[in-house]
Amino acid sequence: MNTQNLPTAHPPASSHQLENNIANIVRSLGNPSLPIHILTNSVTSTLVANTVLALGHNPSLTSAEREIKDAVLSSHALLINIGTPLDSQVHALNTAALIASQNHIPWVLDPVMVDRFPSRLNLALTLINNKPTVIRGNHREIQSLAQNIVPKLSSSDTSIIAIELAQHLSTVVISTGINDFIAHNQECLLSSLGHPLQHTTTGMGCAMGALISCTLASAKHDPLLASLTATLMGGEAAIKAALHGRGPGTFPLIWIDELYNIVQSGFSELPTLLASQNAS
Repeated sequence: MNTQNLPTAHPPASSHQLENNIANIVRSLGNPSLPIHILTNSVTSTLVANTVLALGHNPSLTSAEREIKDAVLSSHALLINIGTPLDSQVHALNTAALIASQNHIPWVLDPVMVDRFPSRLNLALTLINNKPTVIRGNHREIQSLAQNIVPKLSSSDTSIIAIELAQHLSTVVISTGINDFIAHNQECLLSSLGHPLQHTTTGMGCAMGALISCTLASAKHDPLLASLTATLMGGEAAIKAALHGRGPGTFPLIWIDELYNIVQSGFSELPTLLASQNAS
């Protein structure tokens, strides 16, 4: 795997241990099936829910005020995606983030299009006060957050921006694009896995947020490892979905199939995958 400042928790000398740790997370998905609460946009709710189900966990998607407390408290992880933030839902989003933070439930923030809509940026900044475990966005979204949170960014480099935002917030930041950067404190991993079709169909980023939530539920003790596992799974599934599909229309459905197959096989491709990434 291409790396920058490979985390001290997973140094090159322990690559076999890293492989085992990732495989253990994959094997734990669905064993047992855990409740995951999803607050996502109206365009992608079915795709996101089916992603969670394919990974062996149990999604709930309510944003009703009378249910949000019970939904979050009974979940092992929470995803908040602000892709279509209705005024009537904003209070539920803030309540969910607060409850998760107060009860040490890991949660993922997907700050959709905060670089374009000031109202979404303000919402994301408010949600961040409740200490998300992971923030996952594309490079533009992460840069927009960093410019409004980090007092003085030292660089315009995508990986440095991710590192400085992660360090400032004491969280994991995943900045996605042609290359994905996974930052925590002063450490940063880079993954080049994936396929261009991920950027030609609606909802793939939202589904990745769900995937990260599921691995977080299975590895609460190590959000960096959970984020890395999800990134590798999603990238490998994308490569296979592009190979077996016919274009952007079928791609998301086959991507879910491939995620399911990765879980069922215990990520049998992982040793070869890590070896090829380390060699590149």
